[in-house]
Amino acid sequence: EMCIRDSAEGVTIALAVVVVSDRIRLAAGLRRRRFHMDELIVAPDYRSHGIGHQMLEHIRSLAAAEAPSYIIANCDFMNVAARRVYEDAGLHLTPQGSDRFEIAFS
Repeated sequence: EMCIRDSAEGVTIALAVVVVSDRIRLAAGLRRRRFHMDELIVAPDYRSHGIGHQMLEHIRSLAAAEAPSYIIANCDFMNVAARRVYEDAGLHLTPQGSDRFEIAFS
């Protein structure tokens, strides 16, 4: 869990929750680490200030140290602003149905 607070206001302005799990394929004896970005939320008054991008970069740096097989997040198809943040950060959106995308870190 990563949290950014506005010290002047004393409030949380952004939150990211990343679940790290290992999937083991018993037949092959392989372990695959997965990062799943469960939440990435920036308070409305603080959006469009680069905070979401900053959080994504921090998550990427954490992932670089852990070397997961993949990193995913889900994004509502209709959430154009969120999609723009992911795309601007160089992430690849893959349609997963009529209403959401899966985001893959490159």
